[in-house]
Amino acid sequence: MSWASDPLLFSTIGQALPDRQAELLLNWGLRQMARSVRQSAPLNDAQARAAIRSDLNLVRKIMRRVQLLLERRTTLDETHLVAQLAVVAALARQLPAAESGARRTRGAVRPASLARLAQQAKGLDSQRCLVRLIRFAESSRRT
Repeated sequence: MSWASDPLLFSTIGQALPDRQAELLLNWGLRQMARSVRQSAPLNDAQARAAIRSDLNLVRKIMRRVQLLLERRTTLDETHLVAQLAVVAALARQLPAAESGARRTRGAVRPASLARLAQQAKGLDSQRCLVRLIRFAESSRRT
């Protein structure tokens, strides 16, 4: 687990955020890596490392994108916010599903959902917005 989580713990991701928000984002990333490690258990060492490395790259990309959205949500227009949210959803869909190690194949998130979240993000305080963005990433991976 330390091999999978150390890159997140020693990363600069979240350093620009207030402590509580950085902690929320880091904890989400660590949960994703714990899931990845559990799901790689049946694999041989080389396969497990490859799967974990792939998931780690995705998690870091999602975390960076969420931080960027959080920092710029009030200055980006709705079209750009929607586009960035679509990227987060696309990345989250590539993570292994919670129930098994199988990769997801679901289609894109509905545009109305993206537009609704983009509108909400502008009006929420940073803490609530981050929680909402993390929930969005989770819901994008599930169903």
